Amino acid sequence: MNPEDILWIEKHRPRTLDEMVLDEKVRSRMQRVIDYPREMPHFLFIGTPGSGKTTLARILINHIIKDDSDLLVINGSDYRGIDVFRNLISEFLSVQPIASAIKIVFIDEGDNITSDAKKIFRALLERFHTYGRFIITANEDTFTSAIKSRFEVIKFDKLDKDYILQFCKTVLEKEGVEYTEDDIVKVIDTYYPDTRKIVGALQQNSYSGKLDISVLHIDNETKVVNYLINMLRYSLENRRQDVNLAFMTLSKFVTENYVDFLNVYKTLFNRLSFRCIPVKVTISKYTNMTVNAISPIMVFYEFLVEYIKSCEQLK
Repeated sequence: MNPEDILWIEKHRPRTLDEMVLDEKVRSRMQRVIDYPREMPHFLFIGTPGSGKTTLARILINHIIKDDSDLLVINGSDYRGIDVFRNLISEFLSVQPIASAIKIVFIDEGDNITSDAKKIFRALLERFHTYGRFIITANEDTFTSAIKSRFEVIKFDKLDKDYILQFCKTVLEKEGVEYTEDDIVKVIDTYYPDTRKIVGALQQNSYSGKLDISVLHIDNETKVVNYLINMLRYSLENRRQDVNLAFMTLSKFVTENYVDFLNVYKTLFNRLSFRCIPVKVTISKYTNMTVNAISPIMVFYEFLVEYIKSCEQLK
């Protein structure tokens, strides 16, 4: 079954540049790439989850690629090791395009690529430069200057809440779902800035034909992030007892439930303002530690202790 038949986020994803929220210079640049695909550089799209990186990549691919054999799609979270670059990508690019002007390797969530894989990445870029192009999306900038110098880097800002609100209204109206604006706002506030999660939550809570958030389904990762945000707030308000209680509650929760800790770190990092530098440094440190960790939950326990200390530094 086609994902568009069951997932609203796929069904209502923008299909053209005009439907996207883009800076006009970026829009013009992308249109030229579509018109003259052989001039396309390697692209690195960086921004928060749900900000449009993957959507823009798919629009480019849909216009440029004329045969599926000229496209290789890789999820960086699942396939991120050196063997993927040494074997899979190299083998794909060793054959010239069948029906398209170029071949494209699309790596989604590329910030999870291992450091060893990145070391041979540069050689691949140079070896297949005549017809091989890479599009990489990443939530964070984890690439060396040597690699980025070979890419055109485009950074995506968080989508404005008012735009997301209007988009959600459009989706619900097209799906024939009754709603109140207050309920949509509550869903947006829960998952902002991740548009994918916002639309997913709307779908999960609209099966009766009416948006009902009385029992709003919240995934484990969002619950953990909300705990951490509350701990930060308690710390700033000198509510030490509440910090300790939240610490114990959260420790018990992650022990009893499956949690994608990389998702937690990325979401928390994106939700905090630039003023929370000590906390963001701690998050980045433990994100890197978790990538190759044998036991991510043990790393998370260490993170919790250091997270509380970094929150104290904001006072």
